[in-house]
Amino acid sequence: MKVYFLLFSFWLLTTDLFGQSITHLSLTYSPVSTFRRISNNNELVSSELVNILDSLDSPFFGGIIKFDISHQFKNHNRISGGISYKRLGKTITKQYWTYEPDLENPYTIPSPDDFYIIEDVAKESYNYLSLSLSFGRNFKLNSKLTITPFVGVDLDYLLSFNSQYEDDMVNYKDLVLAGTAKIQIEYMLSEKWCIQLASIYNQSFMPNSTIEYIHDDRQYADLLDFEVKQFSYYYGVELGIAFKMKK
Repeated sequence: MKVYFLLFSFWLLTTDLFGQSITHLSLTYSPVSTFRRISNNNELVSSELVNILDSLDSPFFGGIIKFDISHQFKNHNRISGGISYKRLGKTITKQYWTYEPDLENPYTIPSPDDFYIIEDVAKESYNYLSLSLSFGRNFKLNSKLTITPFVGVDLDYLLSFNSQYEDDMVNYKDLVLAGTAKIQIEYMLSEKWCIQLASIYNQSFMPNSTIEYIHDDRQYADLLDFEVKQFSYYYGVELGIAFKMKK
């Protein structure tokens, strides 16, 4: 957060708030690869166990639709605000021990060698309504091409979720604050219209959900019960079209 404050201070001090300016209205779509990093609250839980839990999940391909209004000042500094719909998540792999029963001898007790692991793969998705605010600076390469780096924050409100954790206690956060970084390229099609292409990265500052792993074995309950915090992130490309209005 300190880095964001320092960047904003520099941006504000170098911004000419008066003179000719340009307003951009844009509509974008972003295919993204979304995942999460995890942390736990129990120091007695080994990092190996957390790594095993981490390895059972994999990235999820989501998408973002965004309407954005940005204002470019005379000295090319730029402020942008927008509203978007985000579909994020992860792919979950659950493992179960099972065995094939002996139909001819149904009362036979299975031996340890009879058991094997099966995997069940499912998707977990989160749907957010997001408000964003970012700051950037234009660098004009020629009469048609402009590159603009942005940094900013997103406030995500959870609309709905689809969870596969029926047996676990999961707490999904209604509001999540995240930081975002973007490098955008604009190509002018005409005096008023341009197309946009950007690379984006977003990382939540706070957990979007927590999962409590509770074990029934009382002998080891104090050691094994722990909570995992999930911090979502995503990266991808942003494709859009923008309309420019000069003031």
